[in-house]
Amino acid sequence: MTGGKTLNLILTGGFLGGLAALGACGGDDGGGAEGTATVTAGSSSGDSGSATQSTTMSTSESATMTTTEADTSSSGGQTTMTTDPTEADSSSGGTPAAAAFRFNSVAVRDPHFFAPIVGDVTEGSVNMPLNMALNADGDGDGLFDLGFILAFDPLDQSDGGTGAVTFANVQCNDAADPTMCTLRPMTQEYPTTYTSQADGTCQAPNPDYLGPGYDPTPQSTTGPCFVTAGTSVSIATSSFALPMENATVAARYVGDPAGNLVEGSIIGFVSQAAADSAILMGTGTPFDGMPVSALLHDDAKDDGDTGWWFHIDFTAVPATY
Repeated sequence: MTGGKTLNLILTGGFLGGLAALGACGGDDGGGAEGTATVTAGSSSGDSGSATQSTTMSTSESATMTTTEADTSSSGGQTTMTTDPTEADSSSGGTPAAAAFRFNSVAVRDPHFFAPIVGDVTEGSVNMPLNMALNADGDGDGLFDLGFILAFDPLDQSDGGTGAVTFANVQCNDAADPTMCTLRPMTQEYPTTYTSQADGTCQAPNPDYLGPGYDPTPQSTTGPCFVTAGTSVSIATSSFALPMENATVAARYVGDPAGNLVEGSIIGFVSQAAADSAILMGTGTPFDGMPVSALLHDDAKDDGDTGWWFHIDFTAVPATY
């Protein structure tokens, strides 16, 4: 990713809704069918910090999202991602073509979020609500409550292959297969480039940046896979924006042409200043007026205690865009 462009991951009120549940009870409990995808060209503009529909989940509930290739479940208060190699598409690749993939699971792995008195709320109040929003239509408008997409044009999976890839915040039909997604109103597309490799590791967490004792730990992305160059990323909700620097995105291809993306990872740096400026507002919780940094432990800071390296796992399934 180049040119200092900002990539907006609109995580919706799911995070804030999870925090709202803490005000009442506390606690920290914690489909990928093969297909084709198309990309339509176009331009858009607007405020990247638009609000999206909130889906909340109490900390005593658990959610299981099962897909053909990637299974995201909550078990024992932890969100896990597994892959089923029997579902991989073993077809040989041909001429590279456009393809798009919608995120169907997201999990913040490091650093963890901690609420006063309650403790670690990463699974029950962050990851679980986010996954519900990615896979549910809470307001009944026929669209998933949250959507991110990666659109490749073309998708070149050959070793050393490269091309254009666009990240966008999207609204996706909750019934179509593959899901049809369009750019979310008042947001814009963020084009960049990627590089594929046949084997080896595309991206792995630096153990020096990981908190001790976190389980599960952030995953590595192994070949066949792709990785983007570093860029600035702004993780935004309807109530705050959290700028992330030097962010990279990677994922493993399942099949050729790919039918799914698994072992996805987003790694980026959030400075102390950025976390301090991300003020929680309009949450209806005791956390209103508090900065995001208040939910992050100082002893988890990296780079000379100047901020935190975030590690976010994801999987994605085919979509049209």
